[in-house]
Amino acid sequence: MGKHFSEWLGSGLFEEGSWALHKPGRRLCRLVVLPAQERMGVGLGPFVRRCHRVVAARSVQVGNFLRFPSSELELHPRCFAFSNPPRGSYFLEEVDLHFCDLRWRDLDRGQMRNNAMTETPTTMHPLNIGILGGGITGLTAAFYLLRAGHRVTVLEGRSQVGGLATYFDFGPFRWDKFYHCILTSDAPLLRLIDDLGLTPELRWTDTEVGFYTSRGLFSMTTSLDFLKFPVLTLWEKFRLGVGILLASRIRDGRKLEAIPIADWLIKIFGRGNYEKMWEPLLKCKLGACREEASAAFIWATIFRLYSTREKGVSQKERLGYVRGGYRIVFERLLEEIREMGGTVRTRCAITGSESDGANGIKIQTNNEVLHFDRVIATTPSHIFDRIAKGLPGDYRQRLREVKYLGMVCVVLVLKRKLTPYYVTNLIDKDIPFTGVIEMTNLISQEETAGRHLVYLPKYTAPDDPLFEANDEDVWTSFRISLQRMFSDLREEDIESRFVFRERLVQPIPVLHYSERVPQMETPVSGLLLANTTQIINSTLNNNEMVKIALGATEFLVKHRTSDETAGLS
Repeated sequence: MGKHFSEWLGSGLFEEGSWALHKPGRRLCRLVVLPAQERMGVGLGPFVRRCHRVVAARSVQVGNFLRFPSSELELHPRCFAFSNPPRGSYFLEEVDLHFCDLRWRDLDRGQMRNNAMTETPTTMHPLNIGILGGGITGLTAAFYLLRAGHRVTVLEGRSQVGGLATYFDFGPFRWDKFYHCILTSDAPLLRLIDDLGLTPELRWTDTEVGFYTSRGLFSMTTSLDFLKFPVLTLWEKFRLGVGILLASRIRDGRKLEAIPIADWLIKIFGRGNYEKMWEPLLKCKLGACREEASAAFIWATIFRLYSTREKGVSQKERLGYVRGGYRIVFERLLEEIREMGGTVRTRCAITGSESDGANGIKIQTNNEVLHFDRVIATTPSHIFDRIAKGLPGDYRQRLREVKYLGMVCVVLVLKRKLTPYYVTNLIDKDIPFTGVIEMTNLISQEETAGRHLVYLPKYTAPDDPLFEANDEDVWTSFRISLQRMFSDLREEDIESRFVFRERLVQPIPVLHYSERVPQMETPVSGLLLANTTQIINSTLNNNEMVKIALGATEFLVKHRTSDETAGLS
């Protein structure tokens, strides 16, 4: 306790002359700030007795009110509550889920002000919120909305939550169905992990990067590897290095939305780099759609990956994961959601949504009709277009204009290591998949029962025949190229293999994309859309989806506060 206590006071979080109490325990926290004259220097026992009833951290700010469990109504006359504690805080006791409202004084980064707290009950009521989709966006929004005191029901059509970040039982172990990693710069995702009490489960690894060319497999991890790379001339290497540095220093990619991706790459890196590296990489990732993409897409990719490299001469790439994979994250989310009174329903197909005429939304499922004050839909835009009634034509047009990439992914459980690289980029135009991701070069083999886990993704159009092909045909088309790359890979090295498919994965960032994206607040009152289409000038990853969930949550809380304030006045 002393470590956290001294760090918080030392950081200037509380004003001079205040005292903070931190009680470690489960997953949230409670803090009390006392005037200077109430300090006690004889241990925490007397202090705890003086502050016998405090506001628990399930309390949240709602406008000018503090919402907290009704069992915590009493405060010591000289105690003040701090409602928005720092990340990594914990509290010991369970609290009930019946919320009351209490007028409270403003807190600015923990700085106490002079106006007093008064116990004035209000008529503020929590919203009843429905969330369509139980992926990371939907469950993150549910978690934070419940912490804000609202009632939440999550409706997921599949039998298992997680969406694109879900997990799979590979036999000897369970791990993510598709490949994921965490970057050191993923602030929203790391905040969620911390709020779930999972920071101690984070593991970080220095990873290596490989490139496969028609000349063979080469490392591109260190500066020396870069200089030895035989595909590029010395001048092209210089242009590539300077170009990446320049791209990494661009902070806003919106201006790049007006520039075709090939034009920008040729201008920044030169034609030699484009033809030898970037064009083959884009063909692997975007296929024929690369002609429609803007420069913002490749800038976002460079910027994100550069952000996770250590500063200094080594420039090592450092990536992370949660022990147990996203299965652990989702299990903790479900536990917290249910503990706070939320509901998550699986195998609940949504067939329609429409305004119920009373500032609410009616949701039609496969077997019942549900009514909510607000609804957040996290489904892909094409599906949302089919189920949402009452949307005007111009908004529907935005939904329908979104072009998606799908993914067919072969996953191999191997008895041997394939490469030393976490990612092997492919600049051989004849290989049918996008890259080789050897997950066990990032995660410990303790996670995979000693096996090696390899993903072979292919991003492609949703109408690609591979989506209808049987698993054997998909594997046959991939196996020929894989064995050309790794001639020593034998059939007996493959313990098991799987083929996973998702048709609507990633919107293509076409020219002027941010002007065409469907807005979060739909024209139907009370209905929000929070999905992958709202990733602006970034790449598809779980950090972006958590950020979108937080945006939807903040929107609802802010507008609810405005409505309540108007009603009270």
